[in-house]
Amino acid sequence: MNEREINRKTNDMKINNLYDLAGDKNGRGREVVYRHCQEVANYALVLAKLYANKTGIKLDEELIYTGAMVHDIGCLSTKTEKGKAVTHGEDGYWWLKSQEVDEKIARFCLSHVGTGFSREEAIEKGLNSDLNHLPVTTEEIIVAYADKFFSKSGKKHTAEEIEEKMKEYGEESFKRWEEMKGLFECLGI
Repeated sequence: MNEREINRKTNDMKINNLYDLAGDKNGRGREVVYRHCQEVANYALVLAKLYANKTGIKLDEELIYTGAMVHDIGCLSTKTEKGKAVTHGEDGYWWLKSQEVDEKIARFCLSHVGTGFSREEAIEKGLNSDLNHLPVTTEEIIVAYADKFFSKSGKKHTAEEIEEKMKEYGEESFKRWEEMKGLFECLGI
């Protein structure tokens, strides 16, 4: 086993430990959330490689993988009221911070819901407006983008379905989706 494989195996053990600690307080099903996060992680890594090939900029693939694998842990770690699913990102962020997970990783929880939220949108949705809910790094943008293509039911979404969903989050979210989509289309991805 090479060093990269050893690091991934160690990282996977830490991720599984976080899932075990999170439990399933929301009844979503550990396997369902974990499978969804694996699908997002796999697609995000493909996007990262394509991005690197097109731009010459190498991204932190281990950060992308880890962030994608825990981005929805808030679905398990807290009991979210029906209709308040928008809070699972912030719930996951705070839960990961309570487990002493690095800020760079915890931020993937905050920044993946919809296309992230501006301060004004966070206030409107009852979220903590002192936190930055927008994807900032290219790694965060890739995971937020990849997440939109996979449902927890196992269905892969089309671009048209994603656009309709982003419209539900509001005009600003839809504009950010168009920007994300444009970035990847511009790169031929």
